[in-house]
This record gives sequence, structure tokens and C-alpha cells, in this order.
Amino acid sequence: MRKLLPCVVLLVSAVLLAVPASAVTITFEDLASNPDGWGWLGPASGGPETYGGLEWSIDAAWASLSYESTIYSDLGGFGNTCNGEVAAFTAWALPIDFRVPYGQSTGFPSFDLNSMRIGAWCNDDQPVQITGYRNGEIRYQETVYAQFDGGDLILNWTDLDFVGMDPTAGSGSHHDDFPYYGDHFVIDDVSYTPAPGLPAFALVGAAPLVGGIVRKLRKK
Repeated sequence: MRKLLPCVVLLVSAVLLAVPASAVTITFEDLASNPDGWGWLGPASGGPETYGGLEWSIDAAWASLSYESTIYSDLGGFGNTCNGEVAAFTAWALPIDFRVPYGQSTGFPSFDLNSMRIGAWCNDDQPVQITGYRNGEIRYQETVYAQFDGGDLILNWTDLDFVGMDPTAGSGSHHDDFPYYGDHFVIDDVSYTPAPGLPAFALVGAAPLVGGIVRKLRKK
């Protein structure tokens, strides 16, 4: 019966791996109750270790419409892109990225990037170079032109562990009569699908099942 034990373990693992992954949409709306009204998304800037299941870079920030309206007389592309009360943006118009968190039991080794809303805070036709990586190698790269009015971006990129977004390749044209300036872009409703994996919680949950089967086999 001992010869069957490896097969049992492999079978249970295969069942767990076969569970289809569901898409995750990061809406940022859970941050609306934060009394600060804005903050950082990544640990390097004092934000959480992960947000929405991903690790965010140092210049990735979020803000609420109500907070921004106390600072700016016109929310421009931020308000146009935000699909709710909260959206994310690039602080100081610098590149941002999000990735599978390092050194953590995330439950997925990679992800598919499905779609997002993207807009330019102050400009029309603001170029943003989006690059998808896996193991340090570029799998996808596209320059999109974010609009002041905001809009939906469909990507359907697969098998990624890192996505970079860079607005520094050039400036768009300043939107007529908007009183503020900058190459900032805004994102919302980031949809991704974790790749099937064997997360730590699944292993822990499977342990009693495997143990019970093993004990039964040993009794026979």
C-alpha cells in the first residue's frame, strides 16, 4: 500500500490545482472610509504590504473624490476616470508597478491582467507605456494614450508576475481650460485573474484529508 501514497498526494494536489481561479477587480472603494482621504498603496512608501492581493510600488497612491475636492476646484481626469468614490494615481507623474508579492504565500505564482479604467488627470492623449513581465522577461508591451475623459482598457494579458506603467516617455496635450498641469495618470477597476496555484492555506486544509486517506491505506 505504501506505493499508493505518492499517488494519493498527487491526486489531492491535482484536485486543488484544478479549482478554477476567479477574476479579482480592485475597485479601491474599501478605502473610502479611511479618514485621511488619501494614502499610499505600497509598503515602500508606508502603505500596506499588499493591496488587492498585489504588491504596489512606492509612487502608487490613492485618493477619494471628497478629499481631492477640498484641494482642487476641478477634479478633471481624476473625477472622470474614478468609477465610484476612490481611484489610484501615480504620484508626481512617476512610473508605478504592481506585482506578485515577494516572499509571501500569495496563493498564485502569476496572474492574467484583464482590464482597467485609465485616464489622464490633466492632459489629453497622455502616453503611458504598460509592460507585462514574467520572470524578468517582457511578455507584453503597449503604449496607450490616456484621455482626460477616462475610459476602459481591455488587455487580456496572460501569465505575468509584474506590470509596470510609465508616463515619462512623453507628455500629452494639456486639456483646454483645465487649471492644473502634469502628466499624472489615474486607474480604477483593475481586473486580474490569479493563475491556479497551491497556496499555503490549501496545503493546510488538505493535510487532514491526505492524512485520513493515508491512515486508511495503512490499515489495509
